[in-house]
Amino acid sequence: MSEIKPWKILQSDYVVENEKYRLRKDICQVPDGTIIQDYFVREEPDAVIMCCVTKDNNVVLVRQYRHGLGATTLEFPGGYISRHDINAVEAMRRELMEETGFSVDRVEPLGTFILAPSTAAAKVTVYLGTDGERITAPQYIPDEHTEVELVTVAALPELLKNPDFVSMVHVAALSLALSALGGHDKQ
Repeated sequence: MSEIKPWKILQSDYVVENEKYRLRKDICQVPDGTIIQDYFVREEPDAVIMCCVTKDNNVVLVRQYRHGLGATTLEFPGGYISRHDINAVEAMRRELMEETGFSVDRVEPLGTFILAPSTAAAKVTVYLGTDGERITAPQYIPDEHTEVELVTVAALPELLKNPDFVSMVHVAALSLALSALGGHDKQ
């Protein structure tokens, strides 16, 4: 068992608060007694990511502008779990439909990651959806406009070399998807 002790929070104040995001400033005391005056922690909803494999063995990706990066990225569909979602699987299905117009018949959880454990506790759960098919057009919201791209399952490893596939959580999701798809003989 680890002997590392947790920090003591002496004071917490929210410096930013809105529906999707809160930024908390903590004053902490570490186990040796040192006081850290300004430790910032992001509080945001948990999120979901979907590796959607279509009935004809393609994988659905989205290309979208990411303002924090100031660039367009290539990613798996996904997003935050809304307070209106019944559960994470419903959120995943909603995000897939909104961003791509695709739906899946079967869903399998692949794993869960913590986004940035030093500054946030938000979890991202990765799902594999199979037998996907496009049933409608994407349903864009004001801050999210996507372009759908399809790649073959066999081409998935090449995403690691794609300069637009840069999000670490999507790289981790790709690793889980490749492992699961190899186990399902989808390649």
